[in-house]
Amino acid sequence: MEVYEKCHPELTFLETLAFEGMTSNTIILRKELLQKVMHNIGCLSDIYSDALHIGILKSFDNGPTGNQIQIEKHHYFVHLSFQEFFAARHLVRLLNSTTRDIAIQFIETHKYEKRLQLVFIFVSGLLIQSENTQSIHTFRDTISGHPRDLVGIRHMQLVTVCLDETQCSCAVPHRSQSISLLLNWIRFAFSQNDFKPQEAIAMTINSCTKIQNLPEVHIEFASLLTEAEEHKSRIATFIGKLNITDPHNQLLETLLLPLQHNDEKIRATVCYPLATTGEKAATSQVIDRLAVALGDQNEWVRTNLCTALGVMGEKAATSQVIDRLVVALGGLVQGIRSTDLKGASTLLKLFSDALQWLADADARETEGMQKSNVYDGIDGMSLKVFQLRINKRDFRWLAVLVECCLMEEIAVMVIGDRVIMHFERVAVDTRIRNPELLSELCKAFDGFGLKVLGCRQ
Repeated sequence: MEVYEKCHPELTFLETLAFEGMTSNTIILRKELLQKVMHNIGCLSDIYSDALHIGILKSFDNGPTGNQIQIEKHHYFVHLSFQEFFAARHLVRLLNSTTRDIAIQFIETHKYEKRLQLVFIFVSGLLIQSENTQSIHTFRDTISGHPRDLVGIRHMQLVTVCLDETQCSCAVPHRSQSISLLLNWIRFAFSQNDFKPQEAIAMTINSCTKIQNLPEVHIEFASLLTEAEEHKSRIATFIGKLNITDPHNQLLETLLLPLQHNDEKIRATVCYPLATTGEKAATSQVIDRLAVALGDQNEWVRTNLCTALGVMGEKAATSQVIDRLVVALGGLVQGIRSTDLKGASTLLKLFSDALQWLADADARETEGMQKSNVYDGIDGMSLKVFQLRINKRDFRWLAVLVECCLMEEIAVMVIGDRVIMHFERVAVDTRIRNPELLSELCKAFDGFGLKVLGCRQ
């Protein structure tokens, strides 16, 4: 803390500079930006020189830093994570001050931009460390409140990773709502035939350190395994992809039950999550049940059981396990590859029609549509289907648009008569002047949101 206090002017300069760079979506900090920041915060030349000597900023020509000529050069942070961290500190400083409205407006406008996700994660963690209750509530209210992502998947990802950064503390505002939202999406993902939402959720959970080990999450998995007979293999495979290090007893018990299932694929697949949980799953009950299952007649099942026991380490080396291994592996066990999960989307048939229409249509831009920056183009189907929807005024394409936004993880916001689509690095802002079009668009996304929320009712 003494270092922060001693270097306060230099850190303020770095924080402001980092924030301005993130706001303008640039890594190369041009000399005009440096001069603007120095002027705005009243930075003296010696403070600027000291900030450069810290070593976090480098001049673009990689030459020595610290002299007066450096102000005429472009600069960059030695790693993007430094820029993201210092930008987060700037946001926290704004939230803790009387200028918090600036921070609130920034968060509301940019909260669904993936390039800024780590900034918001840093903010979440820094606020918990600051123990400023008012600022914590302001931040959580802002990321959880309106305007909201109408598709919902990007919103779920944001609130999940920000909650995880707080170590899922019970004192965090909106904690239960954030966890419930994640559980709704998990259940929704397995009600669909497309694996894309499952993959997106798995990636989100695996980017966390605490969420995947929450009892609420494990109990939800156990419930799904019990209820969804037709999806047991897929659910077990999904669980196995997560970095679960402290499995709940209810989840372990539920994973052991399918070892007696009539379907050999299910018996083989449930071994996968048992293996990935490692030594934490190596209770005497689990090991005994796996040892008994080694007598399975299916070679694939026995192979996966051996893998699970091997991962559990020395705890699994009981006399019962060794005796059954001798019997089970009496013959030559050939390596068996797990079956590939292949999903087919019926939307592709519709996409071919859409692409044909787009190829024949005039190459004009939709009225009012503008890109928020010029660094990246837009790939994927969501924008094309959106253009099709606006130009053709065919409401039947609304369901396809919602599905495309879900598969491509596009955040969609409606503010007044503006529809804002947040892509990977680009935001597209479209003004819809037809009230009926706008109303039907909102109804389609609202209906989708209710379907997600209704999965656990």
